Amino acid sequence: MSDSYNEAIELFMRDVKAGSDKPVIIYRTNDEEWFCNYIQDEHGKTFSWVEAAQAMDSLAVVTTGKDFSNGSFTYVHDKVLRKRLYMEYTNTLEEADNGDVRALVFFLEDNMSALSSAMSKHMTWHDKPLAALYDAVPISLIYDGAYGWDKTQEAIEFIEDHIMSEDKAESEAILVPSKRIIDGYEEKQNIQIAGHLVILAENAKADEQYMVCFCKWDNPFGVSEYYNICKTGDYVEALRLYAGGIQSFVQILENERVGYDYPGITLTVADYCYQAGSSVT
Repeated sequence: MSDSYNEAIELFMRDVKAGSDKPVIIYRTNDEEWFCNYIQDEHGKTFSWVEAAQAMDSLAVVTTGKDFSNGSFTYVHDKVLRKRLYMEYTNTLEEADNGDVRALVFFLEDNMSALSSAMSKHMTWHDKPLAALYDAVPISLIYDGAYGWDKTQEAIEFIEDHIMSEDKAESEAILVPSKRIIDGYEEKQNIQIAGHLVILAENAKADEQYMVCFCKWDNPFGVSEYYNICKTGDYVEALRLYAGGIQSFVQILENERVGYDYPGITLTVADYCYQAGSSVT
């Protein structure tokens, strides 16, 4: 699983340290990636994509660096998670709660810093983390109508054991990753380099059986965008295109290393290439 939640918080820390009052949104995409972006332009007008981001992630946190009083990374990391848990509770779980879920919310608020990094990561992987954790806790945290302090350690130990078992099963599943299907072509191999993927895919039923393309995510929603899509019926030609795409990004990294501008990336076999920047849905 990705650590992009930590990366989003690291980005936000610049505003926290500066005490900035510029509003930002911290949100999770359907691809389980996290982003931290400013939501207004220089005139104070909210960007049009913000509403769509909030629709995608109902627990998105809109805040400012000033709200965190120059806190540490750990403080900010945990406080954003607590905000999301409380939003989930009030938005979707409070009405049907008999007290158990609220007790779990209090438990997490009081003990967030005592939880392992694996536990914190687990909460960032779920779009509804509180519901997922409640399912993992068969014991009631309620004691005489209040939060049961005597069950704190028992709950921590049980949740941690559950998370370790679940993550182990997921790691084993990752050993056989699902294949992307791009315009009817099944991914056969890829390499990630310079923040992009170079992909070789195949469709045995197509006249041009092989496809090579790039993939990037540099948009507000972190959605996969496929571009420089090239198709050919020649396997050797497909391998040449695949290797050429990799070399293009290697050249970018080399140029960045020496600090001068690099040229745009293109696959040069014009007979096989669609217009750069085209997307596949």
